[in-house]
This record gives sequence, structure tokens and C-alpha cells, in this order.
Amino acid sequence: VKNKKKVYSGIFRDGGAGVSARSRFRNRRLALMKAENKLMAITGVPYGPGGETVWAYAHCPTYQEPAIMYLTGINQSNVILLLDPHSKESDEILFVGKKDLNQEFWDGIRFGVGDKKNLKEVQTVTGIKDVRDADDFEKILKQCFARQKSKKMGTLWMEGTKNGKKAVVKNDHNWNFKKKLSRSLKAWGAPTGSLKNIMKNHFDLRLPLDKYDISNTRKAQEITEEAFKK
Repeated sequence: VKNKKKVYSGIFRDGGAGVSARSRFRNRRLALMKAENKLMAITGVPYGPGGETVWAYAHCPTYQEPAIMYLTGINQSNVILLLDPHSKESDEILFVGKKDLNQEFWDGIRFGVGDKKNLKEVQTVTGIKDVRDADDFEKILKQCFARQKSKKMGTLWMEGTKNGKKAVVKNDHNWNFKKKLSRSLKAWGAPTGSLKNIMKNHFDLRLPLDKYDISNTRKAQEITEEAFKK
């Protein structure tokens, strides 16, 4: 486990790799599927360092869409998570790009598909057994949507109220992904209004600290207290 935490520290940020991490993220995904009870597609950032995102942790940039970080722990671009609570075959599919050893030389290890070894790497660290090539996302999504009895799909975009009026964030990757899904649903003959925002249920689950976060917070408080005593 210690070796995994060291090797994958750049792409598996929230608590590091290991059995407990796989279980924690799986439980988060299950909770969201229970709350929404529909097919969901959630995107990560489509670009890496040097893109539009504001960076933190310059020594090892943390740049992922927080929803993907919360649900998978993965910190890299070109990641999509598909959740299907009604599937008897696979209720979660992770889409990543192809393994690029040239990029890894400069940027460190990145998850990717391409051969059995690469696939096993992603499955072992994340705990997600069904891992596909990101290039196949739309094809797989179409198949999953066709099997849904309720022709609804969920995704995440940011909206709220400002000065008493509805306000929607339309300049980020979530909105771009939402527009892409809307076009696909229309092309597949889905009813108007089939695409639903999962923001409320996602935030209801994500914003409160879970047991793991509470434990880490207490440890941080103890360490800080000891530091001030010295």
C-alpha cells in the first residue's frame, strides 16, 4: 500500500491508493446512484496543466473536476465516469485515454488503456473493474441509454440564483459536456427534458465530511496543537 501511495500520489490524491480508498470511493458512487436512480455521465477536466484551470499544489498540480475527484480520487485529464444503477452487468464504467509513455516521462504516471497490464493498473488502484477507452464513450453511452426504461440521464452542471434570478455557469467543462450530451440525446430521439442536473444530490452527499475526512481533520488538529506547544 505504501508503494502504491508513493507511485500514484500524482493521480490518486484523496487519501492515496489502497483497499480502504477503493471502498470509500465505491461507497460514494453507490450513494449517488441510490439518490439519483438514473443513468449518469460525469466528466473530468478535458485538459491538463497549462489549460484554463487555476492551479494549486504547483509541485504536483491538483486540477481535477471536484465531482470526479470525490467519486473516483483520480487527478488527471480526459476522464469520464458513467454510472448505471439499473445495469445487471456493470453499474459503473470508467473511461480514460490511451496510455502514453512519452507523456509519463515528463508528467509522471497516468492511468490509461492499451494493453492488459495498463488495464490491470487502473482496475487495481481505483477498484473500478469496467474500464474503457475514452474514444468509445459515446458509443457505450448510446447502448446504455437504449436499455433504460425511463428515458432520463443525469449529468452535472452549475446553476443557482443571483439577484433573485436563475444563474447558470456556461463557461466551464461541465456545461460543454452537458451541451454535448444534449445533442446526443436529441440525435437518439430522446424526449425533450431527458437530461437532468444531479447537482443538488451530489452536493448533499459531497459537502458534509465523511468518517474518513472527519478522522483526518481531527489528526490535523492534533498535529497543529502539538506544533503550537513547541
